[in-house]
Amino acid sequence: FGEKAETADSLILTDHEMEVIRARNYTAAISFHYAGKSWMQLHLKGIKEIFDNLNISLIASTDAHFNPELQCKQLESIQILEPDIIIAIPTDNERTAKAFKEIVKSPSKLVLIANVPNGLTPEDYVTCVSTNEHSHGRNMGQGLGEYMLRHGLRNAGLVRHGAKNFYTTNQRDNAAEQVLIEEFPEITICGTLEFESESEVFQKTTEFIRRYPTIEALYVSWDRPAMEVISALSEANRTDIAVVTGDLD
Repeated sequence: FGEKAETADSLILTDHEMEVIRARNYTAAISFHYAGKSWMQLHLKGIKEIFDNLNISLIASTDAHFNPELQCKQLESIQILEPDIIIAIPTDNERTAKAFKEIVKSPSKLVLIANVPNGLTPEDYVTCVSTNEHSHGRNMGQGLGEYMLRHGLRNAGLVRHGAKNFYTTNQRDNAAEQVLIEEFPEITICGTLEFESESEVFQKTTEFIRRYPTIEALYVSWDRPAMEVISALSEANRTDIAVVTGDLD
């Protein structure tokens, strides 16, 4: 919406403000897009540390398993609890929009992570918190490109998140592809594999490397699908293919 991004350092509470918050005994709930492993656990740890310090009770935390319909139902259940704060990362900006608009009508304050559902304006939520996904993708693309040149590799493949309404992975995947095309003309992108859920990745990777047997390196959107890619490569005895990914696992 054109607003200027700010760093977390700009969020400062005075001692008096913290005392006021503690006295109000606020409640909160979190709607995660999927549990994953370290990503969710570390977000949850950070949120709990702040909330514990401010006497805010975390009364619910849900995992949508990347299923927009499930997340909509979970958001309805969360609303019944009437938390003061709802933190959420939407699984799909279009298919969850109606459920988030219902939250906007409620007394709960909405904090978004990474994605803003369609139809919401900055007046509808407190803030949207995100990493710099474009830079994240560039770092992965740069890392893969430099590795390939250093080892004399020329043929790459992309394993991208196929969800068109998931801003964060769209940003990182596009940036990784852009840096490979613009800064590494010696490298050929042989093909692109798109996946909706992690459960598809193993089989799709197996088919992908059969279709493009000359591939020597793969970019993968994040860590959990990358583990599926590595399993597929190992089973196919293609441990010669390098893999780059991001995130925490």
